[in-house]
Amino acid sequence: MLLAVDGVGLSIAEACWPAARCESLVTTFPSTSTTAWLTALTGAGLERHLVPGMVFQVDGSPVEAVGPGPANLIGPVESVFSRLRAVGVRSSVIPGMIADYPGPWSRALWQGASLVAPTRPAATPPDPRDTASQAVADIDAVLATGADLVIAYVDIDSTVHQEGYSDRVQQALAILDSAAIGWRRQEIRTMALSDHGATEVRPDAAVAQRWTAMVDSGLCDPVSGGAGRVRWLHSCPGQHQRLLQVARDALGDVAWVASKWEVAQRGWWPASENLLRRVGDVVAVATAPAFPVPQEDMRYEHGSITPMEMLIPFAVW
Repeated sequence: MLLAVDGVGLSIAEACWPAARCESLVTTFPSTSTTAWLTALTGAGLERHLVPGMVFQVDGSPVEAVGPGPANLIGPVESVFSRLRAVGVRSSVIPGMIADYPGPWSRALWQGASLVAPTRPAATPPDPRDTASQAVADIDAVLATGADLVIAYVDIDSTVHQEGYSDRVQQALAILDSAAIGWRRQEIRTMALSDHGATEVRPDAAVAQRWTAMVDSGLCDPVSGGAGRVRWLHSCPGQHQRLLQVARDALGDVAWVASKWEVAQRGWWPASENLLRRVGDVVAVATAPAFPVPQEDMRYEHGSITPMEMLIPFAVW
């Protein structure tokens, strides 16, 4: 049994899963779901799956990773479930809210596994405790069918964005911990993996205005890309150096601002020509809570490189 729990950093997992042994892993850069889950469930790095965030360019046009997308949205990858099927292991996936994303990204995650529809639709907005309880009920139903491996996607991230690691979030994680103890008593080995953590953001009107002025300056494509606390801009022809300086002036107090090649030199993403065509020329990586995230109503976000965002658990009960 594998719980794919979205949005849970290492420290909160250690606090809420006392019955588990939590190993520390480092997630992808950017620390975001579309990039991290692809790497986790295929073993492919950014240079192969080519999904560097939520929004990026493919053949010069902006795309959303979880949208329908073009045929070449994702590079050639093979999921772990396809490899398991080749050696006779039957995998069943309860996709949760990812079932609402029927494009190339979600298909790549679950390739080779049997998809199981949830027993009832999720509430909107979701209560994380209901999400966890429903996942447990669905898992119990699938375990009864005799699958060798059951994987359940559990969305905690939606609530974390709105209220952080609140009592409701911790109670939801405790529900999963209790269920895992019960499965262990049935001799079902249970594991959990997350994709990223999250950290507090505090919108600043002045910083947001500087971001808007930069995007509207005519120096770049008005459609930015990235993921939460990492954002990039595609410069207009001949404007790269000017845009880089303007971005450093506008965001230098809340972000590390660099060219995409400097990011590659730091080893944060690979120096792959196919990948670098998809990301913007100028990249801003959040270093402060006032960084201008795409959705201003978020209280917690991720994407950047702080320990709260990057350190994730691999738990075994």
